[in-house]
Amino acid sequence: MNYFNVFEGKQQLIIQLVPSLNFSGIKIFIDGQAVTPLVRGKSLILPTRKLPGGTHLLLIVGEVYNFGYLYPVEETYHFTIQKRGLPHARGMDFKPGDILVASDNSKGVPPGYIGHAAMLINKEQVLESDIGPESIAVNPVAKFFEEHDWYAHYRPKDETLGIAAVDWGLKYYRKYKKNIAKGKSIPVFSYIPASKFKDTQTTIYCSKLVWFCYYYGAGYEFERRGLWFPPQKLDDELKKDGNFELVYKHPDHSYKIKLG
Repeated sequence: MNYFNVFEGKQQLIIQLVPSLNFSGIKIFIDGQAVTPLVRGKSLILPTRKLPGGTHLLLIVGEVYNFGYLYPVEETYHFTIQKRGLPHARGMDFKPGDILVASDNSKGVPPGYIGHAAMLINKEQVLESDIGPESIAVNPVAKFFEEHDWYAHYRPKDETLGIAAVDWGLKYYRKYKKNIAKGKSIPVFSYIPASKFKDTQTTIYCSKLVWFCYYYGAGYEFERRGLWFPPQKLDDELKKDGNFELVYKHPDHSYKIKLG
């Protein structure tokens, strides 16, 4: 008898509990390491994008309540993660000010929602804002590609725009680091809109950081509405902006939410 049905989806495993059974508790392990799933009704979702390529072992351990008794159940499942080739990233001549916009993410949210954005500062590093220890960080570009498959790569046709955006962004980053050294987390990472969008000393997030860099550094303004500028809006603007060119776009890169 199967107690769990396991399905492999893109970048996730879906574990469905047999509806007729009453489970008292469930623990899940991948390659011997305990993992915490996302719970959606009778389904458990396990993001797999951070797993290395190769075959992995899923172990599900639980207790079923039946006829007044609890008895243990256990099932194993082998699944394979394809090795990530990154054909676009390898050998790509990245330039300062290039913008990467992803429609997938590393937070367990299905692709097509939320997404992420980052700006290249040189061939090997990006400037980005994400949930983590630092609100603003300089990270290896490889980190972006380890966490995102569905993305588009845009480049300003006038390279002076990108250089100016990067210069301002690095100054902003250094100022942030000085604030941290003084015990002040300014700006703080948050999707909650600040009272004034252009205020650089309140809140920050990925696509807002890119907007700041081009607005304050290059004097270039991406159109926005209201107090929020999500990655999808940045992607929409870049697609129709004649001053930027599309360098690469993953065939599955798209968003499922229609913005007004």
